[in-house]
Amino acid sequence: MDWDHANGFQCVDLYRLYCNDVWNIPQTPSVKGAKDIIDNPGKLSVTRDSALADYTRGDVLIWGASKKNPYGHVAILVCVYNTKYFVVLEQDGFKQDGVKLAFRSRENLLGCLYKI
Repeated sequence: MDWDHANGFQCVDLYRLYCNDVWNIPQTPSVKGAKDIIDNPGKLSVTRDSALADYTRGDVLIWGASKKNPYGHVAILVCVYNTKYFVVLEQDGFKQDGVKLAFRSRENLLGCLYKI
């Protein structure tokens, strides 16, 4: 999925398609990286990650930057696997291998966006 036809298949492209086709909401502002979406979520609500955070299928999870990835990551929650992992629908901009299901750790998770 290449929503903006720039930089190939990025995680933010999948997020933007989800906002358009599933949530039917206006696009959130442009970002330098996926990690920046949580600071300017447009019409979406934000839950910051904490021990009490409650995630629901369909929420958009956002991870912060890391040593290997300065842009962060965004993915759509399919299910919570346990207290440390999620199954998500994602697209990896570094691998350019398209949309897939994946396990993601809670490590470096900033929080989630959801539609009220």
